[in-house]
Amino acid sequence: MTALVQAYTPFWSYDSDPDREGYGGVLLKLEETSNARLRTRSPHVLQIWVDMLRNESPVFFDKERGILRTALENVGEGEADFE
Repeated sequence: MTALVQAYTPFWSYDSDPDREGYGGVLLKLEETSNARLRTRSPHVLQIWVDMLRNESPVFFDKERGILRTALENVGEGEADFE
């Protein structure tokens, strides 16, 4: 089931032990009052998720497959040039 993401909270758990990695994720508030969580050990993956949530609209989460995605976009839209 795919649901619209309404709000999000990113987090990163730092571990001071150099032999252990930290982990991070995003808590998602979805439509129909449900929630989901994405987790990763990669700060780069976390950055991609937060960038998508911050800059794209709408954003959807597929609960069954664990996929965060945007809506279909036309090829070549690019950024608007207002000069």
